[in-house]
Amino acid sequence: MAVTIKDIAKVCDVSYSTVSRVLNGKGVRKSAKSDQIIAIAKALNYRPNNIAIHLKKNQSNTLGLLIPDIANPHYPEITKSVEDAALAAGYQVFFCNTDWDVSKETMYRDVLAEKRVAGIIVMPVTDGSHIIFKQSDIPIVLLGSRTEEDSINYVVMDNVRASFMATEYLIHKGHRNLAYIGRKVINYTSSDRARGFALAIEKYGIPQKNAKVVSCDSYKLEGGYHAAKKLLECGNPPTGIVAFSDYVALGVMQAVEERGLAVGRDISIIGFDDILFSSIPKISLTTITPSKQELGRKAVDIILEKSNGFNRAAQVTSILEPQIIERDTCGIISH
Repeated sequence: MAVTIKDIAKVCDVSYSTVSRVLNGKGVRKSAKSDQIIAIAKALNYRPNNIAIHLKKNQSNTLGLLIPDIANPHYPEITKSVEDAALAAGYQVFFCNTDWDVSKETMYRDVLAEKRVAGIIVMPVTDGSHIIFKQSDIPIVLLGSRTEEDSINYVVMDNVRASFMATEYLIHKGHRNLAYIGRKVINYTSSDRARGFALAIEKYGIPQKNAKVVSCDSYKLEGGYHAAKKLLECGNPPTGIVAFSDYVALGVMQAVEERGLAVGRDISIIGFDDILFSSIPKISLTTITPSKQELGRKAVDIILEKSNGFNRAAQVTSILEPQIIERDTCGIISH
């Protein structure tokens, strides 16, 4: 039978309310008695009744998570990191797939509000997605995207630095004819990665004619494939390509191989996100990524801090450092 606060109160010979205040850290100074209550609670393996706690707060012990494309291998991995962090804190996660559709994003906001979730973690459809959630009383965190709005919390990789690192990595391998394949839809992530590419090109004095920027029509493998085909058909094709994501990079690799060229020897390719497929030996894609576990943990930590009333109005942001994972798709060019 589960141990209750009343059981602890009886053992410690104090009132129920005293035990409740000590265990909740409210209005009780540290003393020998409070130390005894905490020690007895641990010894009896006391676990708080989350359902009762959340009913009192008029919220559930559930977090909402909005992802834009469940078919993209990047998002299930991030989803798992959020779920792991939430479960460790005693929360469940309600998943919603928006299909890059703002109307679905709005619909799920309302659904989650009706379910009285403790907070919502959003991998947004557009840079304007924060407007949908701005007036909500529910704590919100953008995950994987930043915003200039100073009232919205977010957790994101430093995308300017990440793209600079990717471009610099190719330059250090001798590449002087480069291309960036980005997203047609302009948002902070795509513009930051394009900016990082441009900054590296400028720093190392690469001529603009040798620094092509190409937009892909989708965020999927097909988008990278078609963009790379156009790029390779033009005169003076690049020897090094920075792709917006690993998913896009897989399409780029397909286009390169179809032309009878060898990835890593004739054309080097680097992506972002380190999706599961990237580590398969036949693919072995060099990539840039933050810690995915850290992404999920930071987002959940912010939500729980806000849902428990700490710094509710203050913006909390977390910008994670990128790291490069070297594999086989980037070779050295000799001049």
